[in-house]
Amino acid sequence: MLDVEVNKKYSSFPDNTPITDENEIEGPDSDQFTNTISFSEYENWLGDVSTYKLYRSINGQSYEQIKTWYRELNTQEPLEYIDVVTKYGNSNGRFC
Repeated sequence: MLDVEVNKKYSSFPDNTPITDENEIEGPDSDQFTNTISFSEYENWLGDVSTYKLYRSINGQSYEQIKTWYRELNTQEPLEYIDVVTKYGNSNGRFC
């Protein structure tokens, strides 16, 4: 299963806590925009999956690897990535 959340506003808290009325902060670091991807383990593979790799392309340009999950080393690491895309605000925002 794959879940994608687009352009969620997050604070600059270290754990990427979403901004709510209770924890909203003021200042330049409070306006971060993100794309979040989360997925579950692949279940129908014959054998174990050792690595998942996440790639990103912006506006049709070449793909860049942005995250790797090594399942052999850390089977408990969540399969989730929060990509802060604020610095790409000058583009038309086509992310793949």
